[in-house]
Amino acid sequence: MTDAPGPMTVPMATQRCPRPVKSMASTFGFSAIELMVVISIMLILSGLGVSSVLSTLRRSAVNQAVTAISATNEQAKTLSITGGSMGINCNVAFGVVIEASSRTCGFPFIALTMGKTNDGFATDHRARILIEDTAASPLASSAFPSASSYTHMGSDTGLLVAKGSKRPSMIHRLRSTASIYTVSSGSMVPLDQSSPTAIGWYFQQRSGYLIQPSARSDWPKVATICELGQATAGDKTWSDRWKSKNQADIPGRDWSVRIPNLLPGMTATAADRPFSGVRSGDPIPGLCVVSSDGAYRVGITALANGQLLTRAF
Repeated sequence: MTDAPGPMTVPMATQRCPRPVKSMASTFGFSAIELMVVISIMLILSGLGVSSVLSTLRRSAVNQAVTAISATNEQAKTLSITGGSMGINCNVAFGVVIEASSRTCGFPFIALTMGKTNDGFATDHRARILIEDTAASPLASSAFPSASSYTHMGSDTGLLVAKGSKRPSMIHRLRSTASIYTVSSGSMVPLDQSSPTAIGWYFQQRSGYLIQPSARSDWPKVATICELGQATAGDKTWSDRWKSKNQADIPGRDWSVRIPNLLPGMTATAADRPFSGVRSGDPIPGLCVVSSDGAYRVGITALANGQLLTRAF
């Protein structure tokens, strides 16, 4: 008798433990926290970079304005000294005008001016902006056109840009990130908030000395020698400025003649007023170019001989 087969034994399948699945972050990149940290650092660095760029642009605008004032000032002095040899009437003075408001002429600017005896403009420096007609006559020299090609802008502000053959002899536009400050009622205020919104000065024919505009009919032939933007409002005398120690008096010269100040400066009465970093008692020049954030400032002064001096403060 054959034995009955026993129950079939089926081998159990080998059980395998599932492998742990790695996250995408641990395999291919950063975790969310790490990404947030990196993004935060990038934002901080970019913010610092933008701030540095803006500060550089503001300083550049101030330096551009100071350079334009210096260049126009030098050109006005040169033309005043050499104008007589170029056929310019002795009753003519070249100068500088700074218009700080865009409301008046469309944009703020620095321009070369020309004042004449009985020109009728009194202290209206904008009207004296020097307009050159390139078609009027050929150049008398490489640097100085003949007298007949020169005229005033008058009330035609459209001449601030080239119109046909007529154009301003020398003009520089001011950037919006640079402001001109002057003293008004004992305080430094933006020139575009003053009345008038323009300032100007001139140079005496042949001598090149700094002179002030006047309503006199014989101006600028008879004009008072001046200084520009000194830190103190006190007048200076020829003896203080020009007479050397132990120098003998020169016949016909009055050493006691006082030299008035075109743009007298002021002394700060309180710290950080009106500019941050200014201490009480600090001298502030009467003409300043200031960045839009007030952090960068350049003061401008000039001696009676027309020498322009600038300093950051």
